[in-house]
Amino acid sequence: MPDALLARYADCIFWLARYVERAENLARIL
Repeated sequence: MPDALLARYADCIFWLARYVERAENLARIL
């Protein structure tokens, strides 16, 4: 697996994790 692809995959996972965390906070407020 090329480094560029791995970095892109890691970046996607990072943003996905942040999005899920944000969604959980919103769900707690509502």
